[in-house]
Amino acid sequence: MNKRWTSVAACLGFIVAAAGEARVHTKPEPIAGQYIVVLKDDAIPRSAVAATAMAMALQHRGRLLGSFSNGVRGFGIEMPSGEAEALSNDPQVAWVEQNAVAHLSYQTDYYSDDRFWHLDRIDQRTTINPFMTKAYAWTSTGAGVAVYVVDSGVQASHSEFNGNVVRGGNFVANDCPPANLCTYPPENPCGGFVNAFNPGHGTAVASVIAGQHVGVARGVTIVAVKAFPCNPTQPPFYGFQTPELAIVRSLDWVLGDIQDPANVGRRAVVNMSTYVLAGDTQCSPYDCASSLDYNVRNVINAGAVVVASANNQYSDRCTVQSPARLGYGGMYDPGNQPTWPFVITVGGTDIADNRSLCGTCSLNDRGSNVGACVDIYAPANNIHAAHIAAANAYRDDQYWVDDWNQQLHTYYGDDSHAVTVEAVTSGTSFSAPIVAGIAARLLQTLPSMSVRDVWNYIHDSATALPPNFDGDGKTDNDRLAYISPYN
Repeated sequence: MNKRWTSVAACLGFIVAAAGEARVHTKPEPIAGQYIVVLKDDAIPRSAVAATAMAMALQHRGRLLGSFSNGVRGFGIEMPSGEAEALSNDPQVAWVEQNAVAHLSYQTDYYSDDRFWHLDRIDQRTTINPFMTKAYAWTSTGAGVAVYVVDSGVQASHSEFNGNVVRGGNFVANDCPPANLCTYPPENPCGGFVNAFNPGHGTAVASVIAGQHVGVARGVTIVAVKAFPCNPTQPPFYGFQTPELAIVRSLDWVLGDIQDPANVGRRAVVNMSTYVLAGDTQCSPYDCASSLDYNVRNVINAGAVVVASANNQYSDRCTVQSPARLGYGGMYDPGNQPTWPFVITVGGTDIADNRSLCGTCSLNDRGSNVGACVDIYAPANNIHAAHIAAANAYRDDQYWVDDWNQQLHTYYGDDSHAVTVEAVTSGTSFSAPIVAGIAARLLQTLPSMSVRDVWNYIHDSATALPPNFDGDGKTDNDRLAYISPYN
């Protein structure tokens, strides 16, 4: 296997040079007036980050949006652009970057196929259309492995779960309708850390990992880390978007939880069915590493396997979408920096082993992305997964509020009980958790595997697909994820 490692030397050199140049790293989809400030490690101890952030916010007429210190040290802030430029010159500051919009990697086709084909496909070498073997066999379940789902939250009470969902961090402000009542106890699905909605994206993703009927690794512990809002009608992000800062802080929380003495020795996987258009027009030829990229690196260096969706724009986005661009061979020039770790970036296929397409989606959401950063492919079309009752459903402190549209979902369950909903959905959002589940099963069986060992195993054991089946001119990633029934 020809292993290509990626280099960040040029990019890191730019960041060091830029730290004293009174400039702010720009993003393609900035949030007006909001910035992420990264502090120099040798200037600010971790214990002083929060106090330093507050002092800098006061000095620069800003509103503090939250700090982080487990990996990258820094904070989010809302302030005038001139103050951002001034702050970038502070000798304690490594760089300032615009806060940007983060998206859920979501795509949907509404048509029916063999119900659990995504499981059927990954434990056999060949496809037998239209029904394959109609079986999914396993000897491991991922028991003892934690899978962090950085998403819209997970509805722990859904019937697909069997007490294997625990609360993680919640990094969405003013998330409950009405916005001034976000003080519900943690057990409330809308006000707490364990959440569903948008429409159940995080719940659907988690069910593909650990669902008792649709999951790849049914014995893992799902840790729900909520970075996307609950109410898809609430501006400015409307459910499928969130500030990049929420993702950065989520990963900072994940890093802290992995390093908690109570969790030392527990293997971990992080699923990120999300993306941020990351970039800086003043950094060429490739976009410089952002705080998000660095926190992904820190999580991997802590021993966690990070799996990301390739996303669904039906193109090569390997230089501009994070964290997918951190897949092997993606964002950076190949070079001599083997210490920069990579995520496992997952593209999507359909039941006939073709590149996933979305026949009913918008022009911006047409099928699986491709490119050098896409490490592996996994099923993406017509995935049966756990959902809640409606795209605009939410819960207040007394009752469910929903607008159930039977035509938009394939529904299996009791109409009177909102948590028994199952829907057919498509997109690389659901390819990534398939591979996350495979990684968890491997880590249960071989807990001493390094992150690179997991990548190598998944890559080398995968089922070969026709050369250039995805049309990107690269052959090393023409592989479909596989897990032996005996693993």
